[in-house]
Amino acid sequence: MYALTHNGVIRLEDRAFIPANPANLDYQEYLEWVNEGNEPRSLSPSAYHKWSDSEGTYVADTSKKQELLQLLKAKIDVETDENILNGFVYDDKNIKLSLENQMNYKAEYDMRELLTYPHKIKAGNEYVMVESSDKYAAFYIAGVQYIRTCIEAGWNEKDTLDSKTTVELIEYMNNS
Repeated sequence: MYALTHNGVIRLEDRAFIPANPANLDYQEYLEWVNEGNEPRSLSPSAYHKWSDSEGTYVADTSKKQELLQLLKAKIDVETDENILNGFVYDDKNIKLSLENQMNYKAEYDMRELLTYPHKIKAGNEYVMVESSDKYAAFYIAGVQYIRTCIEAGWNEKDTLDSKTTVELIEYMNNS
């Protein structure tokens, strides 16, 4: 019996890889086997599946659940960071919340009574104009609340993964 790969087949009796090369004698033997009416196993749907002889198909590999959880949680962390960096909108303008900007906004917030108003905040190719220390406080607090909302959403999404089965995690991975 054989199993398909992306560029050949694996002979299951000895796990030998056979490249899809018509000049290869092992590949010619495989083609004869197919011509006799045999069918190779299909490609594995993912690295998180394994072949089940009893079911005659690929099934979720439950031994890889922790690996899959780590991968998905890391993906959520990256998405959360991206949302924080690029998703904050204030005064109808997109404000980048890089770590450097966050630190600068915090420093200005702490010294907002000493700033000159109106005060400019860079928003892409535009500026948000803040008219007073109270308005600067409102801007800064809105940014902090936005960051907190993004972080909590990421935590909640990661928490929901812990209760999922391996099959559900694979489906989640395929749909996200």
